[in-house]
Amino acid sequence: MAAVGAALVVVSASSPSLGIALPELAGDIGASQAETTWISTVGSVVSAAVLLPAGAAADRWGRRRFLMAGLLLFGLAEVATASVSQPELVIALRALVGLASAVVLPVTLAVLVAAFPREQRARAVAVWATTVSVSASVAGLASGQLTTEVSWRVMPIVLGAAALLLVVPLRLTLPERRDAAATSDPLGGLLILIGIGALVLGIGQAGQGPATAPAVLVPLLVGLVGIVGFVLWELRTSSPMLPVRLFTGRALPVGTVLLLLITGAFSAYTFIGVQYLQNVRGLTPLETALTFLVTEAGVVSGAVFVPWLVRRFGVRLLGSVGATLVGVAFLALAASAGLSAFWPFAAGLALLGVGFALSSTPASTLVVSGLPPARLGVASAVNNVGRDIGGAVGVALVGAVLLAVYQSRVAPTLAGLPPPSAEQVGSGITSAAGAAGDLGPAADGVLDAARQAFLAGFQAGATAAAALAFAAALLCAVFAPRGIRTARDISPELEPEPAHRTGTTDHTRRTS
Repeated sequence: MAAVGAALVVVSASSPSLGIALPELAGDIGASQAETTWISTVGSVVSAAVLLPAGAAADRWGRRRFLMAGLLLFGLAEVATASVSQPELVIALRALVGLASAVVLPVTLAVLVAAFPREQRARAVAVWATTVSVSASVAGLASGQLTTEVSWRVMPIVLGAAALLLVVPLRLTLPERRDAAATSDPLGGLLILIGIGALVLGIGQAGQGPATAPAVLVPLLVGLVGIVGFVLWELRTSSPMLPVRLFTGRALPVGTVLLLLITGAFSAYTFIGVQYLQNVRGLTPLETALTFLVTEAGVVSGAVFVPWLVRRFGVRLLGSVGATLVGVAFLALAASAGLSAFWPFAAGLALLGVGFALSSTPASTLVVSGLPPARLGVASAVNNVGRDIGGAVGVALVGAVLLAVYQSRVAPTLAGLPPPSAEQVGSGITSAAGAAGDLGPAADGVLDAARQAFLAGFQAGATAAAALAFAAALLCAVFAPRGIRTARDISPELEPEPAHRTGTTDHTRRTS
């Protein structure tokens, strides 16, 4: 358990540590705002697409083998990230990190659950979830300190080296387990990868030009075709990666979309919030990590009362209220972003954490309650994939809004600049800071204009995130089934029909 827990800590620390260091990283390698968005999202896109087939392949070919392979890939990709300076290479390496994470994270949960006696498996799940949460907080602080004092390149080296060193103890302590009867669905995995990746690419491109441009429409069309093809294939194949026929009734689709929207809004904050705090407020990476603890304190405070609130009011009301609080928090962040006083912004951060805690648990409960008890493993996978897709799409959508507003606001400033400098300043706030050294006396005025343009973009992005949250609240209030207060409350649509209607006996139903 110690070895697997250490592997879980290392892999879970990657995304939050990157998020804190993102402005420094983007400025160092000269990444544009669009490239910065891809650096942040590509790992989630790949992870979401690969999560289900990777878990099935690990069951079939051996969990220890896949866990070790995932750690090796993760370690090499992290170490390589610290040595490159081209945005395209960083994006490619982050894709490999996402692939490795999709292998490691579900396998660590499966290994822990299998290692505990049946009566203690709830404890194993609690250990796994707590480890992920705590490691994210610690990683943010560590990344902030190392980025402030040394360089953003130190944290990837630390994580990569730790992953490589863990391969040996895992090989010595972890027994191999496999299920020869397990099946995989490579075509389904390829289709969902194409669908999700192309959709996110199209959304990201929308912020860089007209919405009708081929660079926007072609990826969106390819993404739509990929997702439709995935659904049709899953309906046809005898061993589907995701049995889409289980999306009957209202609980599962409502829970999945609610989780996607809420996670998308929250992930968008972690993306644009870091850039705002460092590029507009002037905080260091460490100070940014400490500020993020305000949101995490809100999450913890809300989570303390969630079990009681769900039992008392049900997931429909609680999910709607929680999503509404998230929307209100984003509007508060947008309104207070331009104020000199920081406490109104901090209050919005705390409210955001509370709202996320109150809405994400009902969303997950709807996902689990929307599937028969025999399909709870699929429910867990759907829950994880929904979070990954929501995070990637939310960051891409809000990032596109931010970039579009930034470029429109900074355009008048570019008129009197040399073409190379104008291109740099127009591509994003981090590139504008990099171009300032070549502008001489005009540098201060250009940087101030870029900060004001980014502030306007942040406010527009926060408003877009609020729209996602309010849409989630409306969805939950109108379509979520009533009466679900625990994950054991199965939707009536999925209850087995009585024996006199189906012609089967109780024994036959139990056997099935």
